[in-house]
Amino acid sequence: MPRPKKAVTPDGYTFKQLNVGELVALESIKSEAKPKAETPRQKAIRERDEDIQHAFNIAATAPASLAVPIHLKAGQKMATLRLAVQKIADAERRALNWGVRGETVYVSKGEIPGGRGRRKTASRPSSGTPIDPGAGEV
Repeated sequence: MPRPKKAVTPDGYTFKQLNVGELVALESIKSEAKPKAETPRQKAIRERDEDIQHAFNIAATAPASLAVPIHLKAGQKMATLRLAVQKIADAERRALNWGVRGETVYVSKGEIPGGRGRRKTASRPSSGTPIDPGAGEV
C-alpha cells in the first residue's frame, strides 16, 4: 500500500483525511489543575473537625478540674461525634481525656468521672493470683 501523499503547509501537513499540525511542546498543552469545590458533606466534616480541635485547645489550656462540654446540635448523631472526637484525639496525642455522658461529650485534662468499666489505674489487683510452681513440693 503506498504512503498517502502529503502537502506541506505553513501550519503543518495536509493528508487526504486529516490536517496534522506542527510539533508543540508538551508544557504548552498541559491543562491547569482546577481546584474542586468542596461537597456539603466534606464541608460539614471539616467544620466539625475544626470545632473539635478548638474544644481540645480550650481543654488543654483549662485546669484539670474543669471540662469542656461538646453538645449535639439538631440532626447530629452521637456515634458520628464520638468517632470524630476519637479520630482527633488519636491524631493529636495530647494528654486529654474525653467521655460521653448523655448527649454531651466532655473533654478535660483530668479524669472524667462516672465512666463505665474498670478503672485505668494500676493499683487494682489482678483477677488471679500467680501460680508458684514450687509451692506444692515438700
